[in-house]
Amino acid sequence: GEEIGTSKVVSKNKKMQIQNGTLQNNSHLKEKKTEESADYTAMYEKAAEHLQETEYWSERGLSIETCQKFGIGYVSKWKHPKAPVGVPYSPRLIVPISANSYLARDVRKEIAEVEKEYAKMKVGKMSLFNKEAMKNGTFFVVEGEIDALSIEEVGYKAVGLGSVVMKQKFIILIQ
Repeated sequence: GEEIGTSKVVSKNKKMQIQNGTLQNNSHLKEKKTEESADYTAMYEKAAEHLQETEYWSERGLSIETCQKFGIGYVSKWKHPKAPVGVPYSPRLIVPISANSYLARDVRKEIAEVEKEYAKMKVGKMSLFNKEAMKNGTFFVVEGEIDALSIEEVGYKAVGLGSVVMKQKFIILIQ
C-alpha cells in the first residue's frame, strides 16, 4: 500500500481492494457505477492528436496509418481514473477497445520495478480488441491488443483477447 500511495490494502474474496485512508470526496463512487457506460471517445480523439509525441508505436513496428485506423493516441500524463490520491502520472499509449474501454500502455523505456505490473492498464469493461475482424472469415487470435495491431500492420486480420481470461467470451462469440 505504501508503494502505491495508499494507507490500506484489504484482501477480500481473493481480489485486492484498495481503500484510501482519507476520503477527499465521493466522486470516485459515481465513477465506479458509470465506468462501464462511460464514453471515452473525446479522450481518444484528443490523445490521437498527440500520437507523434511518442515513438513507442513506431518502435513496436506500427505505421502511422495503422495507428490512425485504430484511433491510437498518446497521453503524456495519465493515471487510472480509479487510482488513489498520490499515485504518480505516467506517459501512456492509448489503445481504444470500445467507446467505453481502452488499454493504457506505459511507454517509458525504463520502468521502476514496483511500477512494472501497472505498465498495461485497462479502463472500463473488458472486451475483445478488433472483434470486427471476426466478420471477414480468416483472422488470427492473439492475447494482446498491440499483438493484434502488429498482425494488422502486415495485412492480416487479428483479434486481441486482451487477457486469457477473455477466451470464454471469444468462444461464445464465434459460436
